[in-house]
Amino acid sequence: MTVPMMHKKEYGFIESHLKNDMTMLEWGSGGSTLYFPKFVKSYYSIEHDQDWYDKIKPQISDNVNYYHIPSSVPWERPSDWRDNPAHHNTPVELFYDYIDYVDELDVEFDCILVDGRCRVHCAIKALSYLKDDGVLFFHDFYPRKKYGYYDVLYYYDPIGGVSDTTQTVIGLKKKDISLYRSVDSITEELEMFHDL
Repeated sequence: MTVPMMHKKEYGFIESHLKNDMTMLEWGSGGSTLYFPKFVKSYYSIEHDQDWYDKIKPQISDNVNYYHIPSSVPWERPSDWRDNPAHHNTPVELFYDYIDYVDELDVEFDCILVDGRCRVHCAIKALSYLKDDGVLFFHDFYPRKKYGYYDVLYYYDPIGGVSDTTQTVIGLKKKDISLYRSVDSITEELEMFHDL
């Protein structure tokens, strides 16, 4: 059985929130694309890397809608990306199409997994598509504070997670930001966030 490239505690935490009548989205595909769909009604996955997409595509189940959305401009991952911290933050301007592809789907999701490129941007984009009682799972959250991952806590409240593994995962619920901010101001901020 294929499992996500996560510690079993991490994917177990995600799995514990899934139900067979749910619709789920992920940014960034892999073992998760082959594992989590069996627990939900429908599954959507957005992937930027053509080679990885081609490897995963033949293995997906019938309830998976799988999309290859390449970077907005030509880009190749540096060969030393794992060892060079300068390469760990993905330039957002390369991935606007990838981040925004959820607009094309026009679906409300019960759960969203953020585990690909431009994670903070994807988590903020997800605000418009995650149901009010939905859960956003943010993989690799705890060890990457220096990459701005904790900025999502302005928009989401933690509901649990796994922090005692190498990668970690956190579960988040949307804050009721309508109580203190207008929809127009949130929309303006999301648009401005794209320009950072």
